[in-house]
Amino acid sequence: MNKRLTIAQANIIAANHIKENLPTYLLNDCFPEQKAFIEDPCRLKSILASRRSGKSYVSGIYLLLEALRNPGVSCLYLGLERKSVKRIMLKDVFNVLLAKFKIPHTFNKTDLIFTFPNKSEIYLMGLDNAEKEAAKIKGAKYKLAILDECADWTQDQRKIVYSDLKPAMIDLDGTIVLIGTPGDIISTSNPPLFYSVTNELETQEDWKLYKWNALNNPYMQIYWRKEIDRHAKLDPDWLNSPNYKQEFLGEWVLNNDRTVYKYTESKNSIQTLPTAKEYFYVLGMDLGWNDSTAFTLCAYSNFDPTLYIVKTFDSPKMLISDIGDKIKEWNKDYPITKYIIDGAVKQFVEQMKNTLQLPFVSAQKTEKAKFIRLMNSDLLSSKIKLLPGNEELISEWQSLVWDPKIAKPTELARCKNHLSDSTLYAWRFCKHYFAEEQPNQRNKELADYMFKTVMARAQRKKDEERDGAYLTTAELDFPE
Repeated sequence: MNKRLTIAQANIIAANHIKENLPTYLLNDCFPEQKAFIEDPCRLKSILASRRSGKSYVSGIYLLLEALRNPGVSCLYLGLERKSVKRIMLKDVFNVLLAKFKIPHTFNKTDLIFTFPNKSEIYLMGLDNAEKEAAKIKGAKYKLAILDECADWTQDQRKIVYSDLKPAMIDLDGTIVLIGTPGDIISTSNPPLFYSVTNELETQEDWKLYKWNALNNPYMQIYWRKEIDRHAKLDPDWLNSPNYKQEFLGEWVLNNDRTVYKYTESKNSIQTLPTAKEYFYVLGMDLGWNDSTAFTLCAYSNFDPTLYIVKTFDSPKMLISDIGDKIKEWNKDYPITKYIIDGAVKQFVEQMKNTLQLPFVSAQKTEKAKFIRLMNSDLLSSKIKLLPGNEELISEWQSLVWDPKIAKPTELARCKNHLSDSTLYAWRFCKHYFAEEQPNQRNKELADYMFKTVMARAQRKKDEERDGAYLTTAELDFPE
């Protein structure tokens, strides 16, 4: 006679079965596209997918699988910032998976580290909000590293992936993964790594690309289809909008409207500084410590309506002596007439004036958005030209965007803008718009003729007064 199991006994048996076959259960929790991605042995992989397509969920499963299958290894999840990492991965992914499959673990709330009985660990980090955070990933070895929300990163992903992470994967033959929803295409001349990888343009390494959207997610496709139908019914043109293509289909969309500075290579580049009788050189400086101190040297003339950006430079942790050395270096070739400096820290600026004995002028920082618009007028009308060697400024201009969540024009906080600010400071003090046409040779000859005429007539008047004779012909203006 078969004895029927109690509910408690059945639960114990099921729990034991899950425990003994946990990798299988985790994989079975994936839909086909997710499962194919995880099982691909390629060591460099990427996912380009829409919102609500299960990107974060598959990241959590992948990290758990690698940690549980490989005793004593470290796995790494890198998001934009600690706050979003806790909200997305900790609350909505790991807490759900760990409870669902009853996975034993300990959790360090301070450092966001999961530790499992086999001594493997999963680290959760917010990396993009400060450059100094990248130093924390060095010196370790990893089995798996996942970079999430990659379209929104402002740090140099190539450096993080190829210089910081790739050497750390060698010992364990580890895998690096880039994940994100496509954003705006700001520049294709110097695109970030995620754009290159997900458009299969990357030439430095071989990457395997996986693409899907929420309609592939069996848990979301019904709701997603209803949402699409609702939007399309209200506005049929919405199906052609950037929002639909990015958020629902997972496609990159060209959008130049969000860039703060309207630089284009065809309008704003020049190979050499034109010959002029005299240039005035203005140096703009944006001070920083952990953030870079940025320098921009501009040149303008009284006879040319164009402003020329001659040199740019930026570096973190510069002392006053370092700043002085850079200014002296540039002054050797370009006699700087005006020094414009970010005067936010007045005490430091006064110390710089006293130490370097230079007449620094505080930068004009009011109505920033208004003056950016005016500067964009110069860019669009080709009245700003950049000499070769200013690629970092160009790259910053191409990636600096307005924050779409703030009604008042505000630069997105995560974007670098130090060189952009130092350039804006210098531009506001330049007077290229007062330039007049330089006299040509004919004008010079005419001016010489008029001068001689005036002087001759003056001399004739003296002669008339002296001799009492009155000469009347113009030919006598120039006696032999």
